[in-house]
Order: sequence, then structure tokens, then C-alpha cells
Amino acid sequence: MERKHLIIALVVVGVLMVLSPLGMDYLWKKALDYTPTLEESWDLVLPEDAESDTLYGMGGSATGPCYHIITCKDASYFETMLPWSDIDPDTMETAKEWLEELSLDEEVCPQWENCRFWERDRDDGSRLFLFWDRDRILLHVLEYLAEEA
Repeated sequence: MERKHLIIALVVVGVLMVLSPLGMDYLWKKALDYTPTLEESWDLVLPEDAESDTLYGMGGSATGPCYHIITCKDASYFETMLPWSDIDPDTMETAKEWLEELSLDEEVCPQWENCRFWERDRDDGSRLFLFWDRDRILLHVLEYLAEEA
């Protein structure tokens, strides 16, 4: 009977050793996912499978530019979620300045010629730019968080 319990215990430990990294990976990705914060801060509704595991900027500060890339399996949602428009030159220039301030590599920045645009401003001076890249199926989120008064 003791041998049977030992075998069961070893099997359970082995299964836990295999599944534990998978579970930790899932929890780690959920902890880094910025989409719930984005939805709450800017009153947006993103698809359930939308996720952002990369945050650029705000190095210890809650003000200034920050940038996220959101992915989603159902690209059709992004197509219709907002009234997208073409990017005007002033907006593009502002966005490029903020991205330059973050010292980002070009491969993570929006490909401007492929993007549609939407923006929202808040009374505190904070701004949100969304760039929808249809070709790469990416939603580029560029926020400028103003200092609190």
C-alpha cells in the first residue's frame, strides 16, 4: 500500500512540475496586461481576447508618454470599434515626438502609412492616440498622461 502512495505522490509532483510553469506564464501575462487599465482610464471597450504584454515609458513616473501594443485574434472588432480617420500631419508629428521621447526601436512603432487614427482628450490635459494597423493587426496605444494638479 505504501508503494502505491509513493507512486501517486511522484506522479502528482511530476504533473505539478510540468503544469506550474505554464500556469505561472499565464498569470505573469495577466499581471502585465494593460488592457483593463486602459479600458477603465479612457472608457473604452476592448475585446475579451485583447492583450498587451508590453509597456513602454513611465519609468517610475505616472506622467508623460507611454506606449502599448495590443493584439487581438478577431481583427474585425478593431475595424468597427471606433470612428477611425486618417492621421493628420500635426497628430503624426506629436506622436513621433512622444515616441522619440520613449527611445523606441522603429520596429515597434506604428507604420504610419498602414494606420487609421482615433484620439481622446481629458480635462486634465492627458491625451490618448490610437493607431489601428490593419496589415499587422495591431492596435498601437499612445498615451500622454498629464501631471495631476
